[in-house]
Amino acid sequence: MVRIKLPKPRLFSVPASPMKRAFAFLIDLLILDLIVFFPFRTVISKIAPDVSFSSLNSLMSNPELTSFFVAIAFAMGILSILYFAMLEYRIQQTIGKMLFRISVKSERNTMEFWQCLVRSIFLLPLFPFIVLWVADVLYIFFNQQRQRLLEVVSKTRTMETIIGV
Repeated sequence: MVRIKLPKPRLFSVPASPMKRAFAFLIDLLILDLIVFFPFRTVISKIAPDVSFSSLNSLMSNPELTSFFVAIAFAMGILSILYFAMLEYRIQQTIGKMLFRISVKSERNTMEFWQCLVRSIFLLPLFPFIVLWVADVLYIFFNQQRQRLLEVVSKTRTMETIIGV
């Protein structure tokens, strides 16, 4: 039998498309919702069982409940940051990124934990970081390398590997 020697495919890393990144992020949010946020919902429903938009005003006038909700939101933000930072630090991907075959690369030789924390700091539900919910995403469309603002700050990139000829 004759064996044909074909050239091996070449792999190229290119910036991940904004659509792939968005879908990967949505999947990660669904995972966080099921694993992290769901237990908090049960705690909130026990403390304030009839929370609705109409009763929100009366709930916020109660300082104890307000501080409770702020603490819950902060804890959820910290757990979200840890989800992204730990997975990106250990395996350079979250579960959503794995499904779309994209990964995080450091512009330095190795990924450091502080870089992963900085990339995810926008998840904190506090005032200065809430501005990043919009600014961080919009920056992708004005940057030639398709980097988010926090990726530029953390010196990281979200890349996908494609097969070239």
